[in-house]
Amino acid sequence: MAARARCSDTSTLAPRIAGPLGILPLALLALFAATCSAQSDYEPDRRSSPVNSIQSGATSLQFLTFGGGYQTPFRTNGFFVKTHLSDRVALRIGTAFSISQSHGDSPPSPLPSIRNDDSYSVSISTEFEEYVDATGPVTVFIGLGPYWSRSHYTSESVRYRLIASGYTIDSYREENKSWELGGSAAVGFEWFFRRKLSVLGRVGASFGFGKEHTSYKAQYGDISYPYTDSLEVDTNTASASSSSAALGLGLYF
Repeated sequence: MAARARCSDTSTLAPRIAGPLGILPLALLALFAATCSAQSDYEPDRRSSPVNSIQSGATSLQFLTFGGGYQTPFRTNGFFVKTHLSDRVALRIGTAFSISQSHGDSPPSPLPSIRNDDSYSVSISTEFEEYVDATGPVTVFIGLGPYWSRSHYTSESVRYRLIASGYTIDSYREENKSWELGGSAAVGFEWFFRRKLSVLGRVGASFGFGKEHTSYKAQYGDISYPYTDSLEVDTNTASASSSSAALGLGLYF
């Protein structure tokens, strides 16, 4: 509308222009009026521009970066891929993982000491999400789906001591292996501060069943005739937990 206001009607000027010299200014005025009209007709309508990327076929990468706790499948040390099956339904698949290693020994000496700790865990989850409100810059969804996790932990140490009759040894090794299969439910939001960038938040709960194997071996006493001890336990596990609020980022493409 602003563009049309600046443009004048050239038809009233025609009677005032006479002769060959009047043709050039008349043509210039007509060209200016046409340009103004074209700019006005093609002015973008911001009200019809999309404010989010929630639509069928959209795909995004999600990274949870804060909160969530340490329970599977709400850890914040993984990444997820979400694809929209329709304007309101999406499938989210991802993995969370952690790796930790600690190795140490005492300074070179006749009686060395050694300590090693290794652990890893990985979980894979699938979630179907339905957007209760898929319009506007802030959208709300609920999610439900299964997950699977596995973890492994080992710890071992060796320590020698000098006594009057010789040397003693304190040695042990502990190993723990477990897996879990379960389901989770979540509710959350996405705030699109840019059309293809969002801040996401979610809370949820999970339940699962699995198995755990623990073994323990130890040697202690005189190095020539040490005492030995060992233990192996297999356990069926069941867990139920809720998560704290998790925040992250979403990138659509």
